[in-house]
Amino acid sequence: MKETWLTKLLQKKFPNQTELQFRLLYIIPIILYLIGSFVLPFIFQKDGFGFGMFFGFCFPGAIYLFAVFMVSFIIKIEHLISFISKYGTTIMLASFILYAYYVSTTLGTENEGGVIYNFWDDIVGSKLPN
Repeated sequence: MKETWLTKLLQKKFPNQTELQFRLLYIIPIILYLIGSFVLPFIFQKDGFGFGMFFGFCFPGAIYLFAVFMVSFIIKIEHLISFISKYGTTIMLASFILYAYYVSTTLGTENEGGVIYNFWDDIVGSKLPN
C-alpha cells in the first residue's frame, strides 16, 4: 500500500493489525462520502448543487471502495492487495466511464433510467403479460 497520512495514522494507532488497517483504510473514505453527500446538504441547505455534484462525481469511487471493503471479509488481504495493485486503476476507470455513459443517457433521453431502463424494458418488459 502507498504511504499516505491515513496509512501512517492507522499503522500508529493499530500496529500489527494489517486486516483492521486495510478495512479502515477503505471504510473511512466511504463514511466521509456519506457525510459529504447526505449529512452536509441538510446542514447547509443553501448549496445543494455542490453537494449533488460531490455525490455524482464520487459515486463510482464509493461503490468501488465499498466493494473492496466487503470482499476483504471473503478473500485474504494479501491476495486482494495484489489484485488491486494489478487491476484497481482499470476497474476504477471502467466504472467512471460506465457511470458517465449512464448519466449522459439518462440526461439525454426522456426516460429517467437511461440505458438501464431501456435494457430492462427490452429484456424483461417484453416477457411480462399486458
